[in-house]
Amino acid sequence: MASLTAGCTPGFSFNRQGIAMQPVAGGVYLNIPQVAASSDNIPAPPPADPSEPDVGSTIAPIKMGQTAPFSGVLFSSKATAEVIAELKNKEEECKLLVGKRVAECEVSAKLELQKLQVELDAQKKSSGLKIKNRDDTIAFMDKRLEKLNDPNTKLWFALGSGGGFILGAVLTVVIAHAVTETVK
Repeated sequence: MASLTAGCTPGFSFNRQGIAMQPVAGGVYLNIPQVAASSDNIPAPPPADPSEPDVGSTIAPIKMGQTAPFSGVLFSSKATAEVIAELKNKEEECKLLVGKRVAECEVSAKLELQKLQVELDAQKKSSGLKIKNRDDTIAFMDKRLEKLNDPNTKLWFALGSGGGFILGAVLTVVIAHAVTETVK
């Protein structure tokens, strides 16, 4: 029997031209390719008779010798079972394919997430080192600035007092020497 491609769910219908339609979502139907028209085992459906009433997608079981209630393609019980089995197989095949694709997407997404996490960690580490270096430089410069701006009053007081005492003593000696020299 020719392979039928009916998508993931066996619940399909036929339009007025006899083309199989797969319900997808929200009243949207997917056109199912007609393999039967090219198959040796299943004949193409007969063209629709304009005088015949439209029965939509109807399934009517009939027995041998009974008149068919509408035009269409007659399937034997074995052919019907094969079509149903083929549709179920396609449904399982589709589920497996979807499962495989989902697993591939999950692996790809997980790998991408890990890659981004490594990049993020590297950026955090780099930024942390830059911030630490900046903070260390600021602290060093603050200490240098404090040393340059702090007049160290004890040292200046000691130097000023000592220098003033020495200058006073030298001036006294010089004046005393000048006075004694002038008096002579």
